[in-house]
Amino acid sequence: MHAEHALHTEQFTVRAYETDPHGLMSMTTLCNYFQEIGFNHAEHLFSVLPAAEVAQYAYVLTRLHVILEHPVRWKESITITSWLSPMTGRFAIRNFRLFDESGNAIGRGVNSALFFDLTRRMSVPIPENAKSIPVKDCMAISDDFAPLPRPLRSDSEMNFTVGYHDLDTYRHVNNVRYIEWALETLPFDIQNGCFLEEMEINFRAETGYGDILRSVSEIRSGEEATICLHSITKTDSGKEAAVLRTRWRHI
Repeated sequence: MHAEHALHTEQFTVRAYETDPHGLMSMTTLCNYFQEIGFNHAEHLFSVLPAAEVAQYAYVLTRLHVILEHPVRWKESITITSWLSPMTGRFAIRNFRLFDESGNAIGRGVNSALFFDLTRRMSVPIPENAKSIPVKDCMAISDDFAPLPRPLRSDSEMNFTVGYHDLDTYRHVNNVRYIEWALETLPFDIQNGCFLEEMEINFRAETGYGDILRSVSEIRSGEEATICLHSITKTDSGKEAAVLRTRWRHI
């Protein structure tokens, strides 16, 4: 496969049901776009590998970091370019750059993922065949994925029960659901009066149908921005499912 396949670009037009009450593209919508373009690009890249090997593995996210510098409105189109960084160690790193209709850069993202053996239900080293696919040696966001801080107190919290439509094709909770559950705990004045310009999440454990999850948020208000720390845990075991940090710009 040639080096030009290292970059993959798609265009998305924001639909009415992908916006918030202000008619702006939501952070969860953008993360869904990232998920879509990532799967599409991976499907193309890994098509050169043996079909049995591709079917054996899942691409399971461990971290996601998104920065959105400008809001995007209903019916506006955006272009997303994505690429993989060189594969070393156990993690695959995917990058995203976001452009508006005039070609201006308005956002970026980066995620890390493990190869997951679907038969053994465990993470495995990056397959040697996968290391030969085209990559681009740069990062959209310089991030060493240091541990995220946990909430020290509960300023707001909610419980959620995992339903059937929260599951993805791997039969565990889709990664965007954790973002929804973290944001839903926040007071109305933050969600309605601020712009979510940055979000980081560490996926800690998979959850499945029927699990009851506790979403807790700590709110740290500042003059220019509000920082929120979030954790999502299983109520039966206390096991951590996800940790997030969000940054909201006052508008």
